[in-house]
Amino acid sequence: VDEAQNLSRDALEEVRLLSNLQTDENSLLQIVLVGQPELRAKVEHPSLVQLAQRVAVSYHLQPLTKEETHAYVRFRLDTSGADGREIFTSEAVDCIFEASGGIPRAINLICDAALVYGYADDAKTITAEIVDLVLAERGGALGVVRNVEDMSSEFALAADSRSVADANVHERLAVLEASLGELKEQLGPQGERLDGLLQAERDKVVEIMRAQLDDERSHSRKLMRSLLRLRHEIRDLKESYDRLRRRYQVLLGFDGQGTADSEAASPVDLVNVMTDLKKDA
Repeated sequence: VDEAQNLSRDALEEVRLLSNLQTDENSLLQIVLVGQPELRAKVEHPSLVQLAQRVAVSYHLQPLTKEETHAYVRFRLDTSGADGREIFTSEAVDCIFEASGGIPRAINLICDAALVYGYADDAKTITAEIVDLVLAERGGALGVVRNVEDMSSEFALAADSRSVADANVHERLAVLEASLGELKEQLGPQGERLDGLLQAERDKVVEIMRAQLDDERSHSRKLMRSLLRLRHEIRDLKESYDRLRRRYQVLLGFDGQGTADSEAASPVDLVNVMTDLKKDA
């Protein structure tokens, strides 16, 4: 259970009851409570004496030393992809150690805030001045206060560094605005000429697309006329086929002697066939 110092006494009592789940040989649950120093005081309360008796092993992690703080910050940076680059100066880490007291949670908070401040100021390296600025502006919010003898000088130094950074930013903005104005003036006539060229090219493209569209329409009309002509030819062929089929059926109704088969064709059919043959001839 992480952040166990936030558990109420009733919740800790329920944890104690869970520890009763065991067999004759082994415990069914292994419970680990992890929390801040307030957890020790809460467990040692007289109302939780039975829970304290169930604790088999307890250990209190001591704060990191200055050397361990340097190693911890380097390890976190390398894990994040720093590849050995010096992101925090040695003086900056010393300031972080003094403000955090070696508590890893406080070290993380101060480093995160310092990285944000450094990014805002376009700094390549986090210096002690940036850490001082973080502690001066956000020390209370981070829950840490720099342990120094003369805090007024620290605030003055932080304010001076921020004012210098602000002045640099305003200077860069002024230079960029001046450069942008000059660029607009230089591109004034050329910009108008470019607009004219773009409009002319746009008109050419429109004309080409219109011509292509007219060609497609003309081609479609030709195809439609060809389709109608083919339909008429197919209809004529079908009618010719039907006439030939009827003639063939009529002729099959007579034998070689010229006598008619009454079931196959009648004399009237034969007359009609002969009339059609004369027409075709």
